[in-house]
Amino acid sequence: MTDDPAAWMIPGGAFLAVVVYFVLRARGERKREGHFAALAAHRGAVVESFGVNAKRFFVAVDDRRVDVRDAYRGGGIGGTSSGSHYLTIATPLRGRSWDLHSVKIGKRFLSKSGEPFERRFKVEDLGLPMPEQWLTADVRAGVEAVFAVGVAAAVIEIDAGELVHRAMASPVEVDAETLDSLVERQVALARAIERARPR
Repeated sequence: MTDDPAAWMIPGGAFLAVVVYFVLRARGERKREGHFAALAAHRGAVVESFGVNAKRFFVAVDDRRVDVRDAYRGGGIGGTSSGSHYLTIATPLRGRSWDLHSVKIGKRFLSKSGEPFERRFKVEDLGLPMPEQWLTADVRAGVEAVFAVGVAAAVIEIDAGELVHRAMASPVEVDAETLDSLVERQVALARAIERARPR
């Protein structure tokens, strides 16, 4: 042992930094969970836990069920990043064989309003090819309406039979009005896609 105070400064400072990190992280988790519960209450719903580090609630729009999720993705063994929380809004697509299709739509970097749809959005058909001409005027308008809500780092996907809006965001970044807009516009987009695809 040593009586030199300087010898304790580095390990002591490192320990303090770890303690502060976990305190701030716990405070952030409580804030996120509280805000997510408030969003659920706004829609008259109750938060449920599912999986690991994930919560959800369900809301109804007309006769359609919408699943709102706050889940941690990435950061596992072999991952290239520490992962992040994603706010996901999903609704099942009606009709047959939607689980065979996989589509991802993202907003292109530095795209400008007023440009053609293809210049503003990147559409990737990753599963069983969608029917030709499925990107009807109604579907394009629906995509534009969802992205117009303005949630950053978001994509729209058709995945496992659901229409999904996934944003790399904490619920605290989304207020009740924004959530309402996303839910309503996503349901409208789901209906447009169902109309565009032959049964």
